[in-house]
Amino acid sequence: MQIIFYIGKHEIQDHLIRFLTKSKISHCELVFSDKVSFSAIPTIGTRFTNLKNISDTNTWITVDLPWIYYDAEVRIRRFCEQENNCKYDWSAVLLGRINPLHNHRSKWFCSEICAAAIRPFTRGLTDFWYTPSSLYLALKDTKVFNV
Repeated sequence: MQIIFYIGKHEIQDHLIRFLTKSKISHCELVFSDKVSFSAIPTIGTRFTNLKNISDTNTWITVDLPWIYYDAEVRIRRFCEQENNCKYDWSAVLLGRINPLHNHRSKWFCSEICAAAIRPFTRGLTDFWYTPSSLYLALKDTKVFNV
């Protein structure tokens, strides 16, 4: 499994997320071994999609999750299937760090759902709220490995 982080400059929401988080990363997606990705997308909510061309290093940063083995990947996919078709949670993006009780389990933003999906299998993801950039930094930390 992998998580990909978007650093391209495409949509207005990417510019907004970059401004709010003071980071070049504006989006992230889980990538399963069959190359299907899952995330929360501002315009459509949580969805499975066919993998984009992630070989362009000017657009995507790829982080491998080598500690996520087959059984864990199956459980992560099951979680994503349960959360598929939820709404995008703009209010949590804007207010979530200030008010963690404001978050809804029927709404998600990209880094929130990616972290929630892999958290049971990843030591070190202890925060309740991640931006795409802070999730990237947490996963690049050498202390984050299999539980």
